[in-house]
Amino acid sequence: MSTIEYRRLFRASVMLEMEFETKQKPPVKGVFISNNLSSGGASVIGPQKLDNGTRLKLKISLGEKKRVVTAIAEIIWQKQCHYVPRSKQTYYAVGLRFLDMKPQDAVLTSDFISDVIKESNEMVEREIIDRLEKPGEKRK
Repeated sequence: MSTIEYRRLFRASVMLEMEFETKQKPPVKGVFISNNLSSGGASVIGPQKLDNGTRLKLKISLGEKKRVVTAIAEIIWQKQCHYVPRSKQTYYAVGLRFLDMKPQDAVLTSDFISDVIKESNEMVEREIIDRLEKPGEKRK
């Protein structure tokens, strides 16, 4: 995916569970939850601080249908989250770039992203039309 400018790809704001395992020895295992997803990568949050450049094996659960796709990804940035929960656990926002994905998993991921974006656009469209339908409401 290095020939594609991944930041220009469509991004879906969606929370998905992603199990990961580092490719280093000894491996570190954990779970991220995504903030957004594109066919080139994801923005995720998790409790582990890992080094930039760390390569991960991912299992991504795509929505309610529980389709699982796999990918190899690399951490390209991370920062500590500002919010501190009651547990006082530190969490990290992490940027992932997908390096490798089976063609069928790439298609499933792309279709999932397209569906999420379509649903979001339809919801906004409904809200706009419902607002326009309200008689006597002042519009700016």
